[in-house]
Amino acid sequence: MAMCSDASGWAKAALVTLIISVALHIAGWATLNWMAYSTTGNVLTYEIGLWQMKSCNDGDCKKVTLPESFVTGLFQGVRAMETLTFIGLFFTTILSAVYVMVEAARTRKVAVALLALCIVVAVCSFIGMILFLAYFPDPYVVSYSMGLTVLALLLVLVSGAFMIPDVTDFREKEPFY
Repeated sequence: MAMCSDASGWAKAALVTLIISVALHIAGWATLNWMAYSTTGNVLTYEIGLWQMKSCNDGDCKKVTLPESFVTGLFQGVRAMETLTFIGLFFTTILSAVYVMVEAARTRKVAVALLALCIVVAVCSFIGMILFLAYFPDPYVVSYSMGLTVLALLLVLVSGAFMIPDVTDFREKEPFY
């Protein structure tokens, strides 16, 4: 049989949503708009990401590393949690691809592991977002990069939900352990 043909439609849907989630999370993790600030008339604007910032003064823009005043313990926590999310999400997507494409890997144990990994990755991302909101300084506003990671988080949860039928409906009725 062709590759993926015996995998459930739910497992294939989980793989597709995980791939989209990885792309969204990478985009949010790497872009410069976790928070932004601009003065009236956009004379002075700041776009701040997890790793760099862009500073514009009357049209003259430059990217620089984040100043030490932004890199607090909470901010380092956000970086750590979002990086752990990225690593976990990447690993979960690879495991999901193996589950869908390799018939020998389609066991209840792997399905349970995928469901658990989706939950763990979502919790890591959520903790990173909570830390970011606790850190968030005035007068900055939340920008689209965090929104991309929120969408990625929601898709990870949807992927986990897509794995539930594979966890509960197994032909061999093998145990969970």
